[in-house]
Amino acid sequence: MEGSDYYEDPYDTPDYYDSEYQVNFTNGSDTYCGAQPTEEDFELYGTMSLVIAGYGNIVLAVFGIIANILAICIFSKKSFKSNFNNLLIALAVCDLLFLILSIAESTRSSFQEHRSNSSSLAGQAIFLHHLLFPYFLYPLHNILLSASIFMTVSISIERYLAIFHPLVYRNRQEHG
Repeated sequence: MEGSDYYEDPYDTPDYYDSEYQVNFTNGSDTYCGAQPTEEDFELYGTMSLVIAGYGNIVLAVFGIIANILAICIFSKKSFKSNFNNLLIALAVCDLLFLILSIAESTRSSFQEHRSNSSSLAGQAIFLHHLLFPYFLYPLHNILLSASIFMTVSISIERYLAIFHPLVYRNRQEHG
């Protein structure tokens, strides 16, 4: 059929489709999506998710909490009183609260059951966490993240003024 408008679709043959492959035709191209996941793949994903999102997040958050508590203790001394150190203390407090909520969220998503027995103390704590999460804990988590970002920006502005405009910075320190 040389010269005609007929086009033979090479994917229209039965041997193209194989049970372990999936072809995506949504955007007009055939893209290989990979083999169908097996039960072992789901178990591996669950284990990796528990290790990284569960234990890894908690261990990292505990180190962050210790470091922020040490920073607050050091910068709160009388000899360290300055505007810059007050901003660092505020940043450490925001990060500390954010990390505490991160541990609570990691524990909820990785280790707690979605349904709990409300007769035990642990079950009541799970129920309270599930009740507070969408209305208080999740918004507070995002508010603390935003506050931490804004504190970092304000520290950068403060350092910019101290370095590039030292006379203005000193006058603000004396009158503030």
